[in-house]
Amino acid sequence: DVIPQQMLLPIDADAVTPSAGQLSLTVLDEATGEAVHPISPAGERLSAVLPVTRFRIGAVQAPAVVPEQPLNVSLDGQVTLVGYDLVPARAIAGEPCELTLYWRAEGPLLYDYTVFVHLVDASGAMLAQRDAQPLDGDYPTGLWAMDEVVQDHHVLDIPQDIETGEYWLQVGMYRLDTGERLTISGTDPPLNYVQLGPIHVSGSG
Repeated sequence: DVIPQQMLLPIDADAVTPSAGQLSLTVLDEATGEAVHPISPAGERLSAVLPVTRFRIGAVQAPAVVPEQPLNVSLDGQVTLVGYDLVPARAIAGEPCELTLYWRAEGPLLYDYTVFVHLVDASGAMLAQRDAQPLDGDYPTGLWAMDEVVQDHHVLDIPQDIETGEYWLQVGMYRLDTGERLTISGTDPPLNYVQLGPIHVSGSG
């Protein structure tokens, strides 16, 4: 028999938003109070905690956001880099800098994209990098709502031995399973990153 059951699960008002929620199911034996291990169609004994689905936990009203450096660059028509903030604006060798990227979803995203942040010199050589899903993996792009603006924070460690000069940040998104990057709309030849800067770094030389 298939028996429908409705349950109301209130979300804590202090929950961090936006973030990804995971709904799981456990069935208890009423007589013993022990968890019942379900059996798969193939006869395999499964975990007593069954993942059902994931869902978006969002704020009742999203705050208005205005990046210090506006951009409005489209990545393959799927997501737009609205702008960014960089703290401190003048980086220092051996010290971290915090980059906040402002993304806007242009529609439902089919994949959980990984964000990359690369520090490069004038020749394009990479000196530092950070790759992570948005909000340290707490809010995958597959859960983003259309027109939602997500503030995505990244901390990049500036190399200790870097020389004083002008550098750039290259940022974008890619699929972790294939390594395929989203391309920047309207570029010729096609680019698969957005270049931010120049950024002045006070280095060791």
